[in-house]
Amino acid sequence: MEVRPKARILDVYGSFARGFGGWISISALVDLMGEFDVEPHSVRSAIARLKRRGLVEPDKRDGMAGYRLTDNATAILDDGDGRIFRNADNQPDRTWVVALFSVPEPLRNQRYVVRSRLARLGFAQGPAGSWFAPASVVPETKRMLEREELSEFVSLWAGDYLGDGDIRSIVAEAWDLDEICQRYEEFIELASKVHAAADDHVNDPRRAFIDYLDVIAAWRPLPYLDPGLPAEVTPAGWPADEARALFADLHRRLRPPGMHYYVSVALAPMLMPEPAALRA
Repeated sequence: MEVRPKARILDVYGSFARGFGGWISISALVDLMGEFDVEPHSVRSAIARLKRRGLVEPDKRDGMAGYRLTDNATAILDDGDGRIFRNADNQPDRTWVVALFSVPEPLRNQRYVVRSRLARLGFAQGPAGSWFAPASVVPETKRMLEREELSEFVSLWAGDYLGDGDIRSIVAEAWDLDEICQRYEEFIELASKVHAAADDHVNDPRRAFIDYLDVIAAWRPLPYLDPGLPAEVTPAGWPADEARALFADLHRRLRPPGMHYYVSVALAPMLMPEPAALRA
């Protein structure tokens, strides 16, 4: 599957490098990205863009040039973990959060920022210009608003739907349920093929590393497109639970051997003892 180098690099940091202090050498990153046919110049260009966005910063260790995650990037990835790996059984059934915002005219450009950030978190535009989502997104939304310095413009309200109209119709107008369903089915198709060979990955860490990152890349957008819509407002046969269960099983099976391969490429050169001839 085709994944932009910048997104693929962030997946490497989020899935593997973060567990080792959030640092990786540029040479190791080039080697790992080569597994996805990403050319070295594309890796360096992507890492430069991540640096400009304040997500990574240069850090030389033991004479090796590399980059480590910034505190801001780590906070964003931590929030992503809560979304990507959440347990569907913990989602609320009928509670919603409504976001209302007002931006002064001199700062009108911030209106687009507020709307785009809420949309990224899975909010959809509801009646009367409101934005709403399942209330499970509240903690993440508060952290985003604080991180982006948008809290002063946005107020959040949580509660049950008490209107006379059909909540299913309101949700169907706000979210493109057909597209989300199709994306779930596409993920299930891809993940099922990986799952069929999952037992072989124990003896092939390189394949596990590649397939794990492909699965992560395919799954990552879905918990944002569907921010945990409760079963009572989704169509019959909604495939969210099947897709999430499949993802959870592949995460359990593939990440350990994938981590073994990551360590062999990214960390082993740093852990090798210095040759005796150089110590003399």
